[in-house]
Amino acid sequence: MVSKNNSLNVTSTTAGQVLQSGGTASPPSYSTATYPTTAGTSGKILISDGTNIVSSTPTYPNASATSGKIIISDGTNFIASTATHPNTTTTGDVIYASASNVYSNLAIGATAGQFLASNGLNPFWFSNTQNILMRDDFFSNYAVSDIGFTGNGGGSGGILNPDTTNSSNIHPGVWSIYSSSAFANRSMNTGIVFYFGGGAIIADFVAKIPILSNVTNRVDFYIGFTDGSSPPGTTANIYFHYRDNLNSGNWVLITSSSGSTTTVNTSTAVDTNWHKYTITINSDATLVTFYIDNVSVGTSSTNISTSSGSGASFQSVNNGASDGTQMLLCADLFSYYQALTTAR
Repeated sequence: MVSKNNSLNVTSTTAGQVLQSGGTASPPSYSTATYPTTAGTSGKILISDGTNIVSSTPTYPNASATSGKIIISDGTNFIASTATHPNTTTTGDVIYASASNVYSNLAIGATAGQFLASNGLNPFWFSNTQNILMRDDFFSNYAVSDIGFTGNGGGSGGILNPDTTNSSNIHPGVWSIYSSSAFANRSMNTGIVFYFGGGAIIADFVAKIPILSNVTNRVDFYIGFTDGSSPPGTTANIYFHYRDNLNSGNWVLITSSSGSTTTVNTSTAVDTNWHKYTITINSDATLVTFYIDNVSVGTSSTNISTSSGSGASFQSVNNGASDGTQMLLCADLFSYYQALTTAR
């Protein structure tokens, strides 16, 4: 080849070399590295293998895709991500999935000491003025628990605090109540401190019934929120109810308000194992959902009190038949979370 000024012949020595400018002061020359002689497969790009320039093994997208998508590997090729990502961040932001395939920014909490919590869908910064979180593991060895459970009742029976027989390394800190005579009633209750309709609520009660109700020892067991009566009245209640000759021994779900009651019969049989009984109440108290071990067993949308308060409760009430057996209801945990609609 003859250079522009007809003063230099530039000769390629290896197939695939390309002619490169030497700038204004030097003549052009062929590259040391070689380049592919064909375009290769659609989507491949030019990349160095450490010696020469070659077509990449993976392919890359040829279109820009949706705004916010990034390039990721699918294990074979590079593709545009399904999820979208923020384009900017601020110091302290937490990146989280705010919806399916959507990553978003959560700004750092406004108040020092706030901790990151979950509402079951998304993370948020816990606020003492808008969020309530309490729990009782029943580790106390006294008549008053960590958050105010006390034993109440009449007739033969009592409260075991702690119940060393039913406590274990899996279920530490168990309290139990029992009735052991005809028409006796025993309960563990908080004060009438819970009100519904001012924000979404999630409440967990971990409990077990070691001996099921039967014709010889017929007992009603109640787990949930009650109006302070034993057995519960009809003022302001949301609870699980069991007796062996009620709904074929399956759990019954109750909501009651101002003298009216809604009853939901489930097909879930009661057994003698530990279970987590969960009650969720939506923000305006128009829907209650009952769960056992995170599986919904029923809902109620009527007779949910928004005016009268309730207490968290575990109750054992003898229905009239007893041979003196201690009919226990064991409590391992109570936890309560509420996101107030209006901050205090």
